[in-house]
Amino acid sequence: MLWLRHRSCDKLVGRFLGTGSVIRNKMMKNWGVIGGIAAAVAAGVYVLWGPITVKKKRKKGMSPGLLNLGNTCFLNALLQGLAACPSFIRWLEKFSGLPSIQSCKDNQLSTTLLQLLKALSSDEPGEDVLDAGCLLDVLRLYRWHISSFEEQDAHELFHVITSSLEEERDRQPKVTHLFDVQFLESFPNQDDKALTCISRAPLHPLPGSWKFQHPFHGRLTSNMSCKRCETQSPVRYDSFESLSLSILLPQWGRPISLDQCLQHFISSETIKEVECENCTKLQQHSSINGQLLESQRTTFVKQLRLGKLPQCLCIHLQRLMWSNEGSPIKRQEHVQFSEYLSMDRYKHDSSTPRTQRVRCAPKTIKAESFDSIEKSMANGTEHHNNNKPFLNGTCSSMFLGSGVKNPFGFTHHDNSSAEYLFQLVAVLVHLGDMHSGHFVTYRRSPSSSRSSSNFSSQWLWVSDDSKKLKIAAVDPEPQSSPLSPEQLDKIARNKKAALEKLASGLTPQGFSESWRGELLSEFSKPYFKDLTKFVSDERKRGTVYPPAEQIFTWTQMCDIRDVKVVILGQDPYHGPGQAHGLCFSVKRPVSPPPSLENMYKELVSDIEGFKHPGHGDLTGWAQQGVLLLNAVLTVRAHQANSHKDKGWEVFTDAVVQWLSNNLQGLVFLLWGSYAQKKGSAINRKHHHVLQAVHPSPLSAHRGFFGCKHFSKANELLKKSGKSPIDWKAL
Repeated sequence: MLWLRHRSCDKLVGRFLGTGSVIRNKMMKNWGVIGGIAAAVAAGVYVLWGPITVKKKRKKGMSPGLLNLGNTCFLNALLQGLAACPSFIRWLEKFSGLPSIQSCKDNQLSTTLLQLLKALSSDEPGEDVLDAGCLLDVLRLYRWHISSFEEQDAHELFHVITSSLEEERDRQPKVTHLFDVQFLESFPNQDDKALTCISRAPLHPLPGSWKFQHPFHGRLTSNMSCKRCETQSPVRYDSFESLSLSILLPQWGRPISLDQCLQHFISSETIKEVECENCTKLQQHSSINGQLLESQRTTFVKQLRLGKLPQCLCIHLQRLMWSNEGSPIKRQEHVQFSEYLSMDRYKHDSSTPRTQRVRCAPKTIKAESFDSIEKSMANGTEHHNNNKPFLNGTCSSMFLGSGVKNPFGFTHHDNSSAEYLFQLVAVLVHLGDMHSGHFVTYRRSPSSSRSSSNFSSQWLWVSDDSKKLKIAAVDPEPQSSPLSPEQLDKIARNKKAALEKLASGLTPQGFSESWRGELLSEFSKPYFKDLTKFVSDERKRGTVYPPAEQIFTWTQMCDIRDVKVVILGQDPYHGPGQAHGLCFSVKRPVSPPPSLENMYKELVSDIEGFKHPGHGDLTGWAQQGVLLLNAVLTVRAHQANSHKDKGWEVFTDAVVQWLSNNLQGLVFLLWGSYAQKKGSAINRKHHHVLQAVHPSPLSAHRGFFGCKHFSKANELLKKSGKSPIDWKAL
């Protein structure tokens, strides 16, 4: 019957289209009049009775969406993430149940937030789309100026909410109110703990839940120890609501993992010139006449750990970086993470010596479809795994590209030995750049009220009022890969070889193999292509130093992983026969320039037996692992700084960053403000940095002479287990 109706309709339309144009135009005019009348009637209905809306009921297993009130995706994404944290909702229920909160609940953040989160976490039938504007109104009452028409950051809003909840908590009275009789009588009699007043009425102690921290509250520990006498300072505790982690620069062929970011966060930091009371006392006791001595300044090691883990762990990955021009850039690297996060290795343990702590690599999965990661949250419940306590849940703020299917290929790992275990429950994603974008959330779907588990095995993608089911139930048993580890390794090696072959045509002349393998990705970037063309055009117009085959001499002296000392220069020498790819160095028989002469003078006074070599060729140092790197690698003849800001600085920054991120115990000699600025990104927790004025005749007498950097560098290398540099081998 439906088919017949469609055929009749087709015949009618065909007959109409076949009639004359005059009749057809007349009919179209009549239809236009009817359409205009209908529009007028509809407008009148809207004015008199308002818009006709049909509230859509949401499907089972889906969470409600949230209206975007202008640019409130940051708010909507955060609320969806918080709604996936059951322990946070339970805390809000207890907190909002306090009598002082209930007495003025209309303007309280806790009650407003609780109502929204309970609606977003419920699997019961209800409205499909909610309005979170009431939360912004309450935050404005707390003196936060948050516009719904300006783009904001979800991580900043997270701290606004937690700090406002703490402010609301701190407004509670510190003693039980005597006039709150109903609240006082709600407690059972506790004769052994009760306090008796003059009228012998029981006055109970302050309830333990009266003043308590929200589930995102944790504590960091930090302590310092002297490297000379090994005296340790008392452990200091600092509060945190989220862990903001830096993203390491990627290594070629090696993905970045969340564990690497956490390890970098807690890595030890060396602090120099710190007064040590114990060293001063020891020096005082050892003095012959007992005279007062100056306070002893030594090098301390600062160690950061997690003293108290929160019940809900929020991890924020910092993707903001600044270019050389001072403009903000969003980092887009992939970061690997797993469904479960063990925090045992990052927990402060005063009973375990630092040297006995074992580092173990995390079992992670690769989210290949992700564009970026920004932050993570955790939600805690209690579960027993082999009779051990188990924390699970995390709320994570991240990244992701549009149109992604199955974003979390979760695998199951053996975490039976973990004592502090968190399970991922939500991921916040920012799509866009530093200036504009959109937040969406990946979260677990609301758990069924009939289920004994706090967490659903299904995941939702939520963008304001749009929702999609992204992942079906996670299989209870781990799915083994159809490929063996050897096959997967071979695929990875073949992929790397193909990429290397693709980029081999872009490798500059004279670039050695070990350095090329780690810096290959730079050659295909737009800035390096523009730089290569610029230098080529410059050579066509005139003389450029050094010659093309000597620009990268510094890569030919030693393997990239054999570098031990880094000396940073600024610009190549611009005279004939001078520059040959090593900073401060000149080819024989060119006389040493003034700065190098001053370096030799300092060496004579610093290194026993050093004599002026009679030339300025520093190849002997470079072959031992001293990287002599200029910030700019080419220059126009007789025009200093002529190739500045053309792209070399970006490339040499990448070199320094790779060394800082991938090697340990290097000694960086930064002479002059330019080198010190370029070395500002060096990880000083993993490397040694010695600073002084430039050896130029204009400044050498203001601190370079007498700095003893060459002997100090050897001492630091020995402490790092590396062989010292023979500075006399020139």
